Amino acid sequence: MANSANGWCPTEYIFTLRSTDSSTGVARIRTDVGEAFIKALGNPVGPHALVREFLGTALAEWMSLRTFDYAIFEVGGTDRIRLGHARDARPGPAFVARAEKGISWFGDDRSLESVVNIEQVAGIIVLDTLILNWDRCPPIDDNRRPNYGNIFLSLEGGIAGQFEMVTIDHTHCLGGGQELSRRLLGIEAVKDDRIFGAFPQFARYVKKETVREAVSKLRSLNDGVLTRILDHIPRQWSVSDSLRDHIRSFLVQRAAYLADNIEGKLIHFAGVQGKIEL
Repeated sequence: MANSANGWCPTEYIFTLRSTDSSTGVARIRTDVGEAFIKALGNPVGPHALVREFLGTALAEWMSLRTFDYAIFEVGGTDRIRLGHARDARPGPAFVARAEKGISWFGDDRSLESVVNIEQVAGIIVLDTLILNWDRCPPIDDNRRPNYGNIFLSLEGGIAGQFEMVTIDHTHCLGGGQELSRRLLGIEAVKDDRIFGAFPQFARYVKKETVREAVSKLRSLNDGVLTRILDHIPRQWSVSDSLRDHIRSFLVQRAAYLADNIEGKLIHFAGVQGKIEL
């Protein structure tokens, strides 16, 4: 069975095409509705990586950012899905995303000139800052390198020679590789003033109007929106009712805090890094 937020619903695993030794050992598989990437139980970093992936992707979709089609897919007891790190997927709910034709971004400026939805960069920065996602572009005071590959340039938009920018891979948001907990998502995280996701190459495309649209969206993130998202998280992913409530409360508080604080910082980022007049 599959539980899809967007109508794409694979129901049958056919075979594994390949797997990678990424943190979650993601595998590319063929399903009854085409090729997909799967992150499953039995991965090296545990079930909370699946929670993060689902939550980050669902919030990206809610913010009207371009994502892969995704679903929660039930791995059956007879499915033999080989993950990276020489692991096998365990039976139970997994996160799957539909594979698309395209390329990973390499951090170059030229590719961005051919992106038809480039106005979404402000929303990507706001999303990554909301969920503290250092695994796309970490804050400026962080010594980790940008991960350009977490921006995918899809060729499925139907316009020859042009790309659609797709936000992918949120398994390191909300505290990275640690287990999700009340301690990890405390008041210091709510008021973390750093900016995430702000590739310098994005600066010239950040405009006042798109920043304000993203901030307005933040202001509408409430208990109801988050409940609808969090209710889709399977019990097998080890999220208790109390932790689910805490994640919801944390994100509501953080969204409200950022809505009051992030607009000026992003406009400053665009002006300084982009060296343009807004």
